[in-house]
Amino acid sequence: MEYSYKKGIKAPFWSKIQALLQAEIDKDLKNPDTTICQLVNERRTVVTTQKKESETVQMDTELDQNLDLMIEHENELLLEQEDAKKPKEILQREAVQAAIHGDNLLVSHSCK
Repeated sequence: MEYSYKKGIKAPFWSKIQALLQAEIDKDLKNPDTTICQLVNERRTVVTTQKKESETVQMDTELDQNLDLMIEHENELLLEQEDAKKPKEILQREAVQAAIHGDNLLVSHSCK
């Protein structure tokens, strides 16, 4: 069962997460958002430590993998927020640079 997180509509999302957690772990969490935030922060610490120690990250459990997806999604949202603050000229310049870089990758790849 999947439930999508939509911008601006948080209460139904967290209500659904609360119900899913209750079904999964048989506990009624009053603040699932706080619990998830704590789990995400703990996972960030573990990933950072693993990267420092071995330069790789072990994907241990399904929970860890899902927390990694949550972290990735949060990072994408932060980038969107940062981009929204940038002037249009900078965004256009970055888009042109990304297109040039993509073209260069395709050219170098086709030469191999």
